[in-house]
Amino acid sequence: MWVTSIANALDRLLPEGDHAELAAHGGGRVEVDIGSFEESRLSKPTTRSEGGAALAEAPTWVAPPPTMRVPLEFPDQIEALVSSDMNVLVEAVELISPGNKDRAGSRKAFAAKCATSLHEGVGVVIVAIVTNRTGDLHGELMAMQGAERTGLDLYATAIRPVRRPQVERLDTWVQPLEVGAPLPSLPLVRGPRLMVRLDLDSNYHNACRHSRPA
Repeated sequence: MWVTSIANALDRLLPEGDHAELAAHGGGRVEVDIGSFEESRLSKPTTRSEGGAALAEAPTWVAPPPTMRVPLEFPDQIEALVSSDMNVLVEAVELISPGNKDRAGSRKAFAAKCATSLHEGVGVVIVAIVTNRTGDLHGELMAMQGAERTGLDLYATAIRPVRRPQVERLDTWVQPLEVGAPLPSLPLVRGPRLMVRLDLDSNYHNACRHSRPA
C-alpha cells in the first residue's frame, strides 16, 4: 500500500510526459520472456495447431552440463519506478524488505542492483524501515563506489548520479530514521534544475488509512 501511495503521489507531481508505476515481487521469483520446462519431451518433435495447420517443431537441443554453478541472490523488489515519455527509467524508489537484509548475499545483491541503476544514470531513493533485521545497505552501496560506509540501519536516502563534462559524482541526501518519529521528505531529481518533493510521511499515513479494514 505504501509503494502504491508513493507512485500515485508522484504521478500528480511529475512533469508532463513522466509517469510512475509500482513493481513488487520477492527475490525468488524470476521473470523470463521465454519459459523453459524441466523434462519436456526432449527426444522427439512435438506438434501444435495454429490456423488449422499442424506445424512440426524442431527437436529440443539438450545442452551439456554447465561447467560451473555459482550461487546467485535475487533481491526483493518493492519499488516505485519513474519513467519518461520515451519509457526510459529515470528514477527508482526502493523500499527495503526483510529479505533484502537477511543474508550477506541478499545485501550485496540489493546494493549491486542500485549500483547498476546509478551507473545507467538512474536516480535512486532507498527507504530502510525494517527493524527485525540489521544491515547497512546504503553503506554497502557506498562501499561499492569507494566511499565510507554510513553505519546506518534505519534511514532514507536519495542518490543522484551526476555526469557532466569533467564532473562525475553521486550527490546523496541521507536522513537517519527513528521509530515513532516523522518520516522525512527527499528530493526526487528530474533533470539538472527540477526536483520533486517526495513526502514519505504523508504517503505513509495515506497508505495506513487506506489499508485499515472498514
